[in-house]
Amino acid sequence: MLHVYGTRWSGNKRGMLKPLTEDEARIRFNGEMKQPHLGFSVAAKREAVGPDAAPEFVLEVLPHAEFIGVNFPDQRHSKRFSYGFRKTGLRMSLESVIELHYADESGFHRLNETQVIEEMIIRHS
Repeated sequence: MLHVYGTRWSGNKRGMLKPLTEDEARIRFNGEMKQPHLGFSVAAKREAVGPDAAPEFVLEVLPHAEFIGVNFPDQRHSKRFSYGFRKTGLRMSLESVIELHYADESGFHRLNETQVIEEMIIRHS
């Protein structure tokens, strides 16, 4: 698996908005930025696919893993599923599951083109 780091994944651009090195991502993870709330994204891509292939998944990580979003794009880079995990003590707890539906499968769709959003919120006691 090839890991691509950056400030945020863009399905439209088929890549990171601003690429980061693994060391730069680690600094963000540790909260060592002037703006310590800044997180990062990491896309996991298969090594044998072309550069325009969609990643298997994209992680959105806040410092110290306080929150991790796991997004699954389709082959056209449109976001289809998203799972949100929040740190609770020493564990990560699933707090949301989202499925996005678009009018057609013709190509890339932005989030504002979503026709139906199914969301499940998980409350922990």
